[in-house]
Amino acid sequence: MLPSWKLAVLFLVVCMVSTDLVTSKRPICSKIQREKILKECDYFIKPGYPIHLVSRDSPCCAAVREVTLLQK
Repeated sequence: MLPSWKLAVLFLVVCMVSTDLVTSKRPICSKIQREKILKECDYFIKPGYPIHLVSRDSPCCAAVREVTLLQK
């Protein structure tokens, strides 16, 4: 069994070396699509309380669906 400090160092190295899965060379959506999503979903993505739930039929979901349908 590794001593706790070696385990902590190993964990730190793994965290530093592992890649960020969110970033990519080819973005999923264009800047225009991103701006449309942020505009439509602005009310729902603000931090704090109360938390607002998004309806599946909302313009926010429609904007997100538009991007995901183009990817297929």
